[in-house]
Order: sequence, then structure tokens, then C-alpha cells
Amino acid sequence: FHKLMNSFFPKAFQKWKDLDTHHLITIILFSSVDLEGDDIRYSEGETPPNKADYYRVVVDQVHILLWNEIMATLRVEFANFKRDIYLHRNKRRDAEHPQEYIIEGDILPSAKGSILEAINLGMSLVSDDFKDSYLRQTTNHFIMISPGTGLFDVSYDMLIRTSNLMSTI
Repeated sequence: FHKLMNSFFPKAFQKWKDLDTHHLITIILFSSVDLEGDDIRYSEGETPPNKADYYRVVVDQVHILLWNEIMATLRVEFANFKRDIYLHRNKRRDAEHPQEYIIEGDILPSAKGSILEAINLGMSLVSDDFKDSYLRQTTNHFIMISPGTGLFDVSYDMLIRTSNLMSTI
């Protein structure tokens, strides 16, 4: 996150500004949480039976000229995202768990998350067949931030559906 915020984004936004481009940017935070919370190792192709996916749209089609506001919003949302996915309202109030909120689950490696579902969510935000094209706009950028190395374990059917969605836009 720090490399992204302090190195990549400032350089990319400055380069786009110098080139006088007119990009719109959409940024989504994404993570999956294993609700079992027992630090279980899952093999290739295996997904946790009890997991929850969390998506947060930080900015949706914001012009890159507002990059200071984008960076400020991203910092605030990133700081709150982990807290928001871990804290849950306590449904049972017994003597062992009397508090109103409890911390539940463990963040899964990105390889076990539903990355293609997150991409489909983002693509649905930027694809609109009835939108009047604004010809001054150069392009839409879709950035998804997720914990992990960038390797993902996905189903073939979802890969085909996502590929078809991306090729029609």
C-alpha cells in the first residue's frame, strides 16, 4: 500500500497530467475473510467453505485532475477497511462474549479470494451502454487493491464470463 501511495500513484498521476490526458479512475478495495479463523492451509483449487468477500468502491469514475482528493480518500478508506471487515456485531451475548462487537475471521491470501467477482463489479461500474460518450475523456482506469502477490486461484467458467464482459466494453 505504501509503495502504491507514495511511489506509483504520484508518478502515474503526474505523468498523465504532463501529457494532458483526461482519464477517469475507479478504485476498489477488495479482500476475502475466512470466517473459520483457524489459519487453515487450503490446497490449490480449494476454497474455504465459510468465507465472506468485501468490496469497497473508494472512487468511481473521478477525473485524475482531482488526484489530491483521490489520494486523501484512498488513505482514509484503506485505514478503515481492515477494521470494517473484522468487526462484526455480536449476535450472541453470553458470559463469554459480553461485548457488542467482536473481531471475527482471518484475511485470506488473495489467491483464495473472489478476484473475478471483484473485477465484474468494477466492470459493471464503468460499462454503460446508454451513457453519452464524453469525447474529451481519454479512457477509464480500473484499479483494484487486494492483499497478496497477484496470483489468483479462479474457476474456468468465471474466467470465461469475465473475459467476455471485458471484451464487450
